Formats: sequence, C-alpha cells, structure tokens
Amino acid sequence: MYGLDKKDTSPRPALLSILGGGAFDVSLLLIDDGVFEVLATASDTHLGGKYFDNCVIEYFVRQYKKKLALMFQPMFMCWTRSSC
Repeated sequence: MYGLDKKDTSPRPALLSILGGGAFDVSLLLIDDGVFEVLATASDTHLGGKYFDNCVIEYFVRQYKKKLALMFQPMFMCWTRSSC
C-alpha cells in the first residue's frame, strides 16, 4: 500500500480494493501505529470473474477494430478469452 513506509503514528484510514478471483472486494481499514483494523468489507460477485473478463475483452476488441480496421475471427476471440 502506498505510504506505509512513512513514520506517521496518527491513525490513517485506507481503502483496499481487489478485483479478481470471481469477485470485486473492498475493505476499509484503519492503520494505527502499524496495526491494521478492518472497519468494513463488501463484495460483489457480478463485477469479477468471467463477467469482468468479457467486458474487458469486448472493450479492447472494439478499440483494436477502430484502430486497425480488422475483423476478428471466432478462433481469435476464443484464444483471447482463454488467455485472460
């Protein structure tokens, strides 16, 4: 986490987000004198996993089509999905 190397001893809040493993997870932490206290957590299973992968793939395919004016073959799409 950014700024953990600073020697500030006052309590600091931190927001930790993790996108992967099939879900989007968010945790709110309080860092006080090197101790991490979890204040709250939340997760959304619709924002991670295959749904997120498909959205990212579709976005980049649209960008490549615009820039390169190429038509992608179904085999390319299959390879792209398996590579994510």
